[in-house]
Amino acid sequence: MTGRVAWVGDGRIAELILSNPPRNALTEAMLEQVERALTEIESEGERVRALVVRGDETVFSGGADIARVAAQGPAAARNLALRGQRVLNRLEQLSIPTIAAIEGDCFGGGLELALACHLRIASRRVQFALPEITLGIVPALGGTARLAQLVGRARAREIVLTGRRVRASEAAELGLVHELVEPGDAIARARKLARRIAAKPPAAVSAVLHCFATQDVTEARRRELDAIEKLIDSSGAAQRIDALTAPAVGAGARRA
Repeated sequence: MTGRVAWVGDGRIAELILSNPPRNALTEAMLEQVERALTEIESEGERVRALVVRGDETVFSGGADIARVAAQGPAAARNLALRGQRVLNRLEQLSIPTIAAIEGDCFGGGLELALACHLRIASRRVQFALPEITLGIVPALGGTARLAQLVGRARAREIVLTGRRVRASEAAELGLVHELVEPGDAIARARKLARRIAAKPPAAVSAVLHCFATQDVTEARRRELDAIEKLIDSSGAAQRIDALTAPAVGAGARRA
């Protein structure tokens, strides 16, 4: 059982690999390892520019081991949910972009983990579900709120109240995932997207994520103002702006 970090290419892209066969269950031990992995990534500072979160090619994660949790009683269920919320909140609040590469089905707590990522790329064969209602319980890792933010409250209610499976094509239409790929291609596509974002100035990327991290429009605008004031004064931004505008100024001078 692992929730380990691997480094891709020149080390600017990290991968958080979920491995707890056969369903990559989010047990207490798995959540602990995921949390350690996030600490390792954060300790690297700006060297790490993006994170890909993935399982293997057969399953992303089937969620918590509900039978085991139920056998341990209410207090254990609450403690697991509390830890899961803390870990997923930490994942969501990373200052680098996080991309879920989803191969294989994505259910329960596994879907809640994917929802905590900033972007989601999925195989066309993937199915999604929050099936807890059929067991007489509820999603408890922040999934109801995050799903509602992505697909709207009415649709989120319907998906959670029925516990039904959502096919990849519908997930894309709803905005649950932002890109569908052929089976077996999700991890490679997520790495490609991660490399593209990693090539952008890290301070600007972090500022963009900070602006999107609030649902309050007024607060988002305030964060934009703070970010543009801070970033425009940096030497890196000044040099890039000069490089971008210099050819246009020269061309205008020649025409004059």
